[in-house]
Amino acid sequence: MIGSKSPKLKWMDAVSCSGPSNNLLDPHSHLLLTYKARTALKTLLHNLQKTDKTKILLPSFNCPSVVQTVLHCGLVPVFYTLNNDLEPDINLIEDLIDSRTLAVLAVHYFGFEADLRSLSRLCQEQEICLIEDWSHSFLQAKPTRLAGSTGDYAIYSFWKIVPTSVGGCVRSLKGESLHAKLRNAPWSGIIHHLRDTILWPWQNVTADIDPENIQSEIAEYDKQPQQALDNSMRYAAWYSEDVRDYDVRMPLWGKRYLNNTDFARVIEIRRRNYKHYLQVFSSMEGFEPVFSDFPESTCPWAFPVYYSCRNERAPRLRSAGIPLFTFGETLHPIQEEYFREASDKLNLSRRLVEDCLCLPLHQDITEEMIEAYADIARRVSVPSGCKKNVP
Repeated sequence: MIGSKSPKLKWMDAVSCSGPSNNLLDPHSHLLLTYKARTALKTLLHNLQKTDKTKILLPSFNCPSVVQTVLHCGLVPVFYTLNNDLEPDINLIEDLIDSRTLAVLAVHYFGFEADLRSLSRLCQEQEICLIEDWSHSFLQAKPTRLAGSTGDYAIYSFWKIVPTSVGGCVRSLKGESLHAKLRNAPWSGIIHHLRDTILWPWQNVTADIDPENIQSEIAEYDKQPQQALDNSMRYAAWYSEDVRDYDVRMPLWGKRYLNNTDFARVIEIRRRNYKHYLQVFSSMEGFEPVFSDFPESTCPWAFPVYYSCRNERAPRLRSAGIPLFTFGETLHPIQEEYFREASDKLNLSRRLVEDCLCLPLHQDITEEMIEAYADIARRVSVPSGCKKNVP
């Protein structure tokens, strides 16, 4: 494998968090640091709960752990569709809101900010809480800052952007002090991720690629396609719910790492890599960037593309060395039911579920690696009968 799908914690990072504090997580009273993003969401929903309000409006394309957390809180998830810019369908949301609606959750997919101004006004008029889900990227650029400004609360997940292994957060965007009874688990995340993080210096593979080896890997996949599919798509397995995560605060070492991270540098590298992907992949057959624009404020989680015949072709890319990944491919059973019942309204969401592919661009990824990924992608032929990407 050439690189990894997410940034890795190196040995020296784990034992020493040196350097000047970035103060980005101050003031602490407006932030509640938790073990995971789902812990943050669960804590927030419990604080918001009212006996006569049980509905939470969620986007149809979403992580199943969000749906599971809503159910765990005894609330009812109700889904809304997205427009072509991956923003909430404001007209449908207006129709779904009633006296039982507690909150609307809106996702900023892959770190690209959705325009929530109209939704914010609607929620204020209806006295409904607007939760911004920034779990794909908690940072914004120019200036470097924590993401979120339109809603009432923001939810963050740290490990996708920096190698904290675990860590989530709920932030009040209105200056409200946040408190919750969470237990300490200082070693949480370290042991679980030890193999993938502390051993990273020995696991990292350089971008020196042997074209003949690439071709042999692809040929090996073609001999046993189902086995390769099972191995390479293992990461897309069902998100299991671990209730132990729901009452744990973020470990101290994770907080120290965040406080001493050069976030401006992290953003700079991610934006550089995103632009390089645009340069080498946008004109490649079968790849279509999900976003047509790249705003200056965006700190991207990944380079998301629509990849025709993804399930047939992606395993070949992984077998050849690209650490690609997906988001939203696995649906919660309640989402699956909604997709069956409202299939005529879900063309975009279904396309995201079936064709969206994410290429890594984190701070361990170099431009040379991206060039290697492009070389691999050019060698993976389009299967006979594969449909072309269509809007």
